[in-house]
Amino acid sequence: VRAGGEPLASASLWARLVTAGRDSASASTEADEHGAYEISLPGPGRYDLMVHGANELASSTSVVVPEVSDFAFDVVLPIGRISGRVTDDGGQGIAGMRVESEPEQHEGEVHGGGDALTDDEGRYELTVIAGRHAVLAGGPRSRGFAMDAYGRGVSLGDADLFVEARVEGLVVNENQHLRGIDLVLVKGGILEGVVRGGSGSMAEIWSERNGRIDT
Repeated sequence: VRAGGEPLASASLWARLVTAGRDSASASTEADEHGAYEISLPGPGRYDLMVHGANELASSTSVVVPEVSDFAFDVVLPIGRISGRVTDDGGQGIAGMRVESEPEQHEGEVHGGGDALTDDEGRYELTVIAGRHAVLAGGPRSRGFAMDAYGRGVSLGDADLFVEARVEGLVVNENQHLRGIDLVLVKGGILEGVVRGGSGSMAEIWSERNGRIDT
């Protein structure tokens, strides 16, 4: 396993056999300090191969394994970086906030994202698989991650939850560093109510913002 031309030491690998209509067999292993790995598979077929390495770098790719006793497959991850700053609507940096990237490509290529926590000035840097990405912070993902000005962990209740902010359509080429991808977070509110129905009934509540639906 190599990322950015260097061995991805101690990477975790998980292979899942892609089947239709039933649970898929899977196997996992961990690469050594040189990025070398060996994984025992349940048989031939098409597998989703997931890799998780340092800096919260995660990737997924599809591999077709033939019916042979030994099959060599090198995982080569082209990586780039995204960095910026997370602030509140007054321009104050938010420390300890989780920032994530979401891949916007899934067409059989290696794809994946990463996440990081902001520093005491709200700055972050993500290591990501080269490709198309969205970067986001806030929303339910922020719960329990914020820190105060003294570096103390702050438990975020509903009233303190930041509304999700995101930047979409970012294209990161191999070895490229996209800088200045800033996110501004605002505090959200609480919507409460009661759903009444017949005995045993179920209800689903959702909200929609900018074409995105949250349940």
